[in-house]
Amino acid sequence: MIPNPVREMRFPAPAAFLAALVLGLAFSSGWAGGASASLERDPAGAPHVDSTIVQDVANAGATFEQPNGVAFDVAHDEVIVANTGLSRVEFFGRDGQAHGYFVHRVTGADGIERDGLPKHVAVDAKGRILVVDALASYIDVCDFRGVSLARIVLPAPDSTGAGGPGPLAVAPDGRIIVASRLKTGGIWILDADGRALAHWGTPGTDPGQLRAVAGVAVTPAGEIAVACVLTTLAVQVFDAQGHYLRGFGVHDIGPGRFSVPDGICVTPDSRVWVSDMMRHNVQVFDPAGKLLGALGGGEGPGAMFYPSALASDGKGMFAFVETGGKLLRLMWIR
Repeated sequence: MIPNPVREMRFPAPAAFLAALVLGLAFSSGWAGGASASLERDPAGAPHVDSTIVQDVANAGATFEQPNGVAFDVAHDEVIVANTGLSRVEFFGRDGQAHGYFVHRVTGADGIERDGLPKHVAVDAKGRILVVDALASYIDVCDFRGVSLARIVLPAPDSTGAGGPGPLAVAPDGRIIVASRLKTGGIWILDADGRALAHWGTPGTDPGQLRAVAGVAVTPAGEIAVACVLTTLAVQVFDAQGHYLRGFGVHDIGPGRFSVPDGICVTPDSRVWVSDMMRHNVQVFDPAGKLLGALGGGEGPGAMFYPSALASDGKGMFAFVETGGKLLRLMWIR
């Protein structure tokens, strides 16, 4: 296989920069978890980019068409991308080089098999790829090269019709966290074999309620962080039983706020990273919701164009996919 061209930018650690947009304004209030608090940039916790690799060619010379999901396969040292518009799940090395792909096939309610629209991906504790497809009402469990091994079907109301799985994440203990595809929201907690352990979530837009879940993540403390498009607070944090703990980021103009959040991850240092499709950036918060800085926006190194998903390997490497930029971006950030 001829290696794909990779655009690479390297920066020595002493000159590492805060990519593109570091917010240095006197931020207005936007945190909520009880009393509101002033949002101020914390230089000590601000993200600093050490190097970036940009891959804008998919496997076999194809393009990225509406890539909507990304995950790390630590066991195989690869980055997994849901290249939705081409019905593909693709594999890349940490150097950005293409390793292969498979076309994701699904069985519809009519029993007919067809090319799917893979939208969300995660890698479970057994090294299997979990694929959520917009045309399927189940989670497809695949081996690391796409052979379908099993299907996880959520209980009603997320088993048929407009229901089904949405964004998902895997906890360090192997539990699978899955959001409902329905706009009414809802979170399923599954064991490592896909058996339902718990289901919670009250529909609505007020703090502690869920509507149009765009992303889920697990904190080092075992809490569940949920990003929603239509709730008053874009990011909300719950305990494993679904009790609301705190939230931040109203849908409004200004730093620390959101337009269309569409991805979330939490790193081992408890920083919360949230991508925003309309603002073309990723904002970074401490566990309490204090804004630490941001990546993306504008032009130049670190600029983003409609980021749609993000993932971290927990060791300083991040992967971002962009529907507007039609690319995979790998970054080493501290």
